[in-house]
Amino acid sequence: MSRSQRTVTGFAVQRRTIGALVLREVNARYGRENIGVLWMIGEPMMLATVITLLHLNQPTHYGSDIQPAPFAIIGYVVFIIFRGLFNRAEGAIEQNQSLLYHRQVTVFDIMVARALPEIVGCLSAMVALLGIAIAVGYAQWPARPLQLMGAVSLMVWWSFALSLIAASVTYRNETVGRQLHVLSYFSIPISAAFFQLEWTPLFFRNILSWFPMALIMEQARYGQFRSASDTYTAPAYVAAWGAVLTYVGLILVRRVRDRIHG
Repeated sequence: MSRSQRTVTGFAVQRRTIGALVLREVNARYGRENIGVLWMIGEPMMLATVITLLHLNQPTHYGSDIQPAPFAIIGYVVFIIFRGLFNRAEGAIEQNQSLLYHRQVTVFDIMVARALPEIVGCLSAMVALLGIAIAVGYAQWPARPLQLMGAVSLMVWWSFALSLIAASVTYRNETVGRQLHVLSYFSIPISAAFFQLEWTPLFFRNILSWFPMALIMEQARYGQFRSASDTYTAPAYVAAWGAVLTYVGLILVRRVRDRIHG
C-alpha cells in the first residue's frame, strides 16, 4: 500500500471514529427523552433569545444600521461557542479514558467529538435567530457574510485550541479544573461580546486590541453590519494565535496519553 493510500485509509478510519464518538456524546448529553437531540439547538437558542430580548428596545445609540437585536445575537452566540468548548474541556479525558485503550481512539478525536455538537448547536441557534430577526424587521442580511463566517471559524479554532490545553492541564487536577468556569466568566467583559472597541476609552481599547477574542468579535460585527469598521480586525494575527495554541495543545494531549499508557 502506498503512502497516499495509507493516508486516505487513515483519514477514513478517523472520520468513522469521530462519527461514532459524536453519536455517543450526543446520546449521553441529551438522551432520547423529551425533545432529545433538539436540546443541542434549543439550549443556546433560548439563552440567546433572552439576551436579545433584554437588548431589543435599547436606544439607537448603536448608530446607523447597527441594530441592537443582531448585535446581541451575534455577540452572545459567538461567545458561547468559546464558553461551551472551554468549559466542557474539564474532565473530558477522565470521562472518556477507557476509550483510549482502543488503538483508533485518540484524545484529539474525543475533543473533536465533544466540540462538534456544541458548534452545530450554537451556529444553528444563530442562524435561526438571525433569520427570525430579519423576517420581523429587527435585522438585515449580513453585509459581508464571508467576514462573519471567517470570524465564527476563528472563534471555533481559538476555542478548540484552548480546550485541548484545558483538558490536558485539568487531567487528574480538580483544583485547576474548577478555575475554568471562573476564567470563562472573567473573559466576558474583555471579549467585546456586547460592545465595540471604539466605544471604550483609548487606554482600554489599546489593551483589548491585542486580545484575540475581542478582534474576532469586531470581525463578526464587520461581517454583519455595513457601517461597522474593520479598524480592529486582524485575522492573520488571530490565526497565528490559533496555530500556536493548537501546537501547544497537541503536545500536551500527547503527553497525557503517554501518561495513561505509561
